[in-house]
Formats: sequence, C-alpha cells, structure tokens
Amino acid sequence: MTSESLSRRGEFELLKSQGIRFRKNNLQIIYASFPPDSLKYACAVSKKAGNAVKRNKFRRRVREAFRICADEMVSGSYLVSANSTSITIELKDIIEVLSEHQSFLKAKLS
Repeated sequence: MTSESLSRRGEFELLKSQGIRFRKNNLQIIYASFPPDSLKYACAVSKKAGNAVKRNKFRRRVREAFRICADEMVSGSYLVSANSTSITIELKDIIEVLSEHQSFLKAKLS
C-alpha cells in the first residue's frame, strides 16, 4: 500500500475531532478510518520545537517510517504530532512507535 499526505483542512479537522489518540515517547498519533482503502498521513510540528532544519528533519524521518511500515499498517488517516523533546527521535524509534500503535489499534478495532 502506498502512502500519501493529508492536505485539506477538513481532513485535519475531522481527524482531530473523531480520531483515536495514542501517545508514546512524546509522540502523539491520531488515527481515523477514512478513506477506507488508502493510507494518508500528516506531520504536525510546532515552531517552538526547533528551527526549520530540525522540524524538516523530523518530517523526513516520519515520511520514511511510513514508507517502511506502509504494508503492515491499517488503512486510514494518521496525524503524527511532536513536541520539542521528541523532535530529535531517531527513525528506528519512530518505526517502533508506529508498530506499537498498530498493535494498539488492531486490539481497539477488533
């Protein structure tokens, strides 16, 4: 399954209001089951978390983690939020959090 990014404001609002929240290692992942047959994601990082170089590096890590984990993920929309302490998290740790989130999500949905 290929992943693409969320882009519309309405998608963000729906995700925030109706999504299932999961927090680990100061990362927050919000999941919603729309659209049913694709994988969409977005990354939200505040300017307070660091300068543009640090924020963009974090976004690249999240993008790569979704690319690696796309085949085992539940289809739907994801929003990954980071704060100033989690912006330096390594790729392997993001992949680990995504895997734990999938276990949590599969248990919650069944």
